[in-house]
Amino acid sequence: MLRLKNALAWTGHYPVEKAHLGVPTTDEDLNWGLRGFQRDYGLKTDGFSRPGGATEARINQIIKPMIQLAAEDERVSQNQAQHGAASLKFFRQERKEENIYGGSGGSGNDPEIIDEREEQPDHGSEFKGEDKRAASVSSDKMPSLTDNRERRDAIVNNTPATFPIAENPDADGDKPWFEWPAMSEVGEYQDLIEKEAEEAGVDPDLVKAIVYMETTHGYYDRIKDAVSEPGSLRPMNVNVEYWEGMGVSREQLKNPELNIRTGIKIVKGISERLKHGDIRKIATLYNNLAVEKVTDYGARVERLYRERPWENE
Repeated sequence: MLRLKNALAWTGHYPVEKAHLGVPTTDEDLNWGLRGFQRDYGLKTDGFSRPGGATEARINQIIKPMIQLAAEDERVSQNQAQHGAASLKFFRQERKEENIYGGSGGSGNDPEIIDEREEQPDHGSEFKGEDKRAASVSSDKMPSLTDNRERRDAIVNNTPATFPIAENPDADGDKPWFEWPAMSEVGEYQDLIEKEAEEAGVDPDLVKAIVYMETTHGYYDRIKDAVSEPGSLRPMNVNVEYWEGMGVSREQLKNPELNIRTGIKIVKGISERLKHGDIRKIATLYNNLAVEKVTDYGARVERLYRERPWENE
């Protein structure tokens, strides 16, 4: 179970900080992560990983070249490569067929992959862009949505709503071991980001922080040996199927300008539906609309927003 968590962390489908805890039991993130991986790679979304099965084979296929790249790159420590190699080894071992969520088959909500994470004062990085509400409706009269698909539909259809999300004192914004600065695409698309953000009334530095996060963490779609197209496309890692209601196709999202424009629309839609939309909360929901408190992802984006590492590119 632990090595399954590590392998899914390599593919971006399980929180790395939780994988490092070394807890060899199932949890909700593992359920979401495995199902999310299966959905993203066109597999049967059943929450099972069978010995010799399609899910196991695809995970092997994705992480093996990632480990090789990590081992070859001077920017990645030997410890990182060893961590990934241990994950790969797991899939070569014989193990029992298991339903990772205790046979329940999950909640049925099938949220959009990744993290989980109560109330403490905001951390000061307030969203600086123009905050235009989706409609001139008093926020106390708007529906309060917690279901990820209802939240998504409110953004897609531009309907009034609020997205409650609590602070989380345990959210960790430190740089994780697998963050790969050489993969950042902020410098490449900086002018485009600033142009699209200004037109949308969104803080361009927030968008840069998200792009930095997505391209230095979610670089697994670059692996040449992956035989199928990833579910999400850089530079903003917009999930093609999940956000199909935005009216953009896979081919269109391969265009960096349309990709960034779509990602900014999502960021704006989230910020408009938060009563206190600081960076941590906006970024958390960009990563996963299903969560209700700030995650490590949100905390890391807020740190990147302050430190602006892309200026060193």
